[in-house]
Amino acid sequence: MKLPFSDNSFDVLYTVLALEAMEEIRHQALQELARVARKYVIMIEPFLDFNNRSIRYYYHSSQQYFRGKIDELQQDGLEPIVVYSDFPHKICLQPALVIARSM
Repeated sequence: MKLPFSDNSFDVLYTVLALEAMEEIRHQALQELARVARKYVIMIEPFLDFNNRSIRYYYHSSQQYFRGKIDELQQDGLEPIVVYSDFPHKICLQPALVIARSM
């Protein structure tokens, strides 16, 4: 919930299927990423925007899994500038590549 780095410490930060394990502190985690990022935060996460149908939706619902939506990132200090979800992956939930600029 609190990264041990100064504000704007890194040009680029990235998460890969990490936020999915932090649903209870998702907003605090995203705010910390925005705080320590000087330029970009790259996220490969199973955003609900891409997992809102079929078995992906039921998994999210039944497990109270990662509930993050891309349009909610701004409330945590991140501005999505690229969203790309069309890449192969072998997991059941479809992650999306999101690059956000620290505001």
